[in-house]
Amino acid sequence: ITLSDYSSVFPPMLDDSAISDYAKDAVYALAGNGVINGMGDGSFAPTGSLTRAQAAKIIYSIMSSMGLTEIAE
Repeated sequence: ITLSDYSSVFPPMLDDSAISDYAKDAVYALAGNGVINGMGDGSFAPTGSLTRAQAAKIIYSIMSSMGLTEIAE
């Protein structure tokens, strides 16, 4: 999903102008695929810090989409 695809389905993030141009396609692709979902108030907080829980969710979501979440016994 690209920025234009995402924007045609979902409203832009409230702080869209604070997201660097080079990162917008990646941010909206991740959001469109459910990997990230912003801060809950419609913002993305691109200048904020990422918590360990947020990082773990992103990593798990990406690994899940690749089928890499099964634990070998």
